[in-house]
Amino acid sequence: SKNTNNLQVQIREVRPVGNIFKNEYRIRGTISGRNIVSAGIYAQDRLVKPITVRLHERQLTESSFAVRLQALEGEVEIRVIDSRGFVLEHPVEFPAKSLIPKF
Repeated sequence: SKNTNNLQVQIREVRPVGNIFKNEYRIRGTISGRNIVSAGIYAQDRLVKPITVRLHERQLTESSFAVRLQALEGEVEIRVIDSRGFVLEHPVEFPAKSLIPKF
């Protein structure tokens, strides 16, 4: 299947937020394309947080997003799906864990 709707994901920032006891991150970026039917953050093939974008637009659109998320184990990715069933997957790279000991 081809990316005929020109789906793209750009991650601009993955930054830890919260304190040393809360492993939360803010992920900011943009999703663009046409005829998008869904977008979200997936961990091990499970939707953990939907991302709001303009859906079903025939024109090329770009939506910015900023989501807060607990740090997750394993593969984490942003998935965008278009009306033809094409799935674009973009991995989310979390920054290396800081060297603060866990109590």
